Amino acid sequence: MNRMILSAIVMAAVPFSAHALQIKQATENGQITAIVSAQEISRVSLSKDRIRMVNGDPEVDITHDSETGDVYLKPATAPLTKPLNLFISTEKGFTYQLLLMPEKVPSEQIIIRNEDAFDGSEDAQVWESKTTFHATIIDVLKATIGGVNLPAGYKKEVFKKEDVDRREHLILSRKYAISGSALQGIALEVRNTGKITTTLSERDLYSPEQAAIYLPHRKLEPGATVTVYLVRRRGGTSQ
Repeated sequence: MNRMILSAIVMAAVPFSAHALQIKQATENGQITAIVSAQEISRVSLSKDRIRMVNGDPEVDITHDSETGDVYLKPATAPLTKPLNLFISTEKGFTYQLLLMPEKVPSEQIIIRNEDAFDGSEDAQVWESKTTFHATIIDVLKATIGGVNLPAGYKKEVFKKEDVDRREHLILSRKYAISGSALQGIALEVRNTGKITTTLSERDLYSPEQAAIYLPHRKLEPGATVTVYLVRRRGGTSQ
């Protein structure tokens, strides 16, 4: 009899706690469907990554914890009655669409896990987590230039074959890269193939995953080259 009562209590508790912690598998530019509380705060977190930006929905107030990267969602007017659409960008360069279904449940916790965010050695992940993301970008940029040693867990790859991208009168050739878990530093040789002097700008070398850029000098005579140093977020986008 006691066993039957215990089983009944456990089964009765399931509907109230089944969604309390939701672990969602994700892919770059994929859609994630999850449950949020229609009345209370819900939390969205990433495994081995952090939320960088959220494009919100007026139905919820959004609080972004810059230290942890977590996002907290609170109904602007409770209870929520319609699904929410959010887009989040991550520090490793991923973008996800969230379709959040409100239910009359207590606070929810949603953890998003993307296997591609786990790239890189454990040493690199530990090093990157020791300080702020901004500081790691600066250190990776210095290491790419060659002013300091490679960060723990980072590996250098020299490109032996031509890896060329053409942009109007510019030829961009990757020379080497240092790669960790969240970031990659790249040495990029830029050649002016035009007939007049050109002035480089960050826009000429822009890519969506770019986190930092260092231009030793901007003016390039016809036929001249300069090595530019980039730091990019590692993710689903091309390098």
